[in-house]
Amino acid sequence: MNYQELSAATGLVLVEIDGSGVEQGRTYTDKTTGGQKPLPGRQTGYIWQGGRYPVEVSIDIPDGKGPYAPGFYFFGGTIFQGGDYGRLNFKGSRELKLVAADEVADRLALTGPKAAKAA
Repeated sequence: MNYQELSAATGLVLVEIDGSGVEQGRTYTDKTTGGQKPLPGRQTGYIWQGGRYPVEVSIDIPDGKGPYAPGFYFFGGTIFQGGDYGRLNFKGSRELKLVAADEVADRLALTGPKAAKAA
């Protein structure tokens, strides 16, 4: 099974990083306070959504780390939280982290139905 098939079968969002389109983080002056604030670096990625071609997106580079290496990833991180009246809230795109596709596939193999039968 390739990563696009895995994405379609599991509903996980597949992201491809090719190493291009890297913009380093910088600071900007807040118009309200006049203070300096950081902006994270950004990197071009491509989300496979089941269509013939991927969709180009811009992904934040994690603080204190360099850009993601070229390869395939799935989204991870604590992007949702419980909100008011028990509603599910999206914390925002800055909470998104990329997890290497090989690592996700390995984890699924260890916890999937075949692994349970082997145990």
